[in-house]
Amino acid sequence: PGWGDRWSVSVTNAATPFFYMGNDGSQLGAIDASAGMVLAPGPAQEAILCSYTTDVGTSRFMCDPPGVSPTCTPGCPDWIDRNSDGYRGKAGLEGMLRHHLERRGDCAPRERAARGLGPCCDCCTWPKCQLYNEIILEGKACEAALPTIVEAFFFVSDTTEAVARLA
Repeated sequence: PGWGDRWSVSVTNAATPFFYMGNDGSQLGAIDASAGMVLAPGPAQEAILCSYTTDVGTSRFMCDPPGVSPTCTPGCPDWIDRNSDGYRGKAGLEGMLRHHLERRGDCAPRERAARGLGPCCDCCTWPKCQLYNEIILEGKACEAALPTIVEAFFFVSDTTEAVARLA
């Protein structure tokens, strides 16, 4: 409903291997996100509007009319500048990722296994497990970069056929 002016994505890597897997259905209705896209770093980074160390429910922050304007940035409310978890623009990405790693701890699988530790998370469904970060990309910039912005599609092992068709 009206979220086409932005793409909500996450940066994942060996140290922070978390991504949004949907929600538990308690507030927004059940969303299954067990499939997704891997984006090309260059075009994606050029489209960054803001980023967060956790899921802040950016679908709530709508612009009227939809899209970036001098008075509104989709998914990036005015209070982002006063929030320790939020960062504006592509220049803020490095700081957000550093802060995200500090907040999430060392979750690199090899290092944890070497210390006899198991995985640091076995879930990432909203709202009970929000270990993933949230980065808001400008929808028009992403659409203009198609198809080169999409490097691959992914499916987790229990993805249903219906969800796979949506990807």
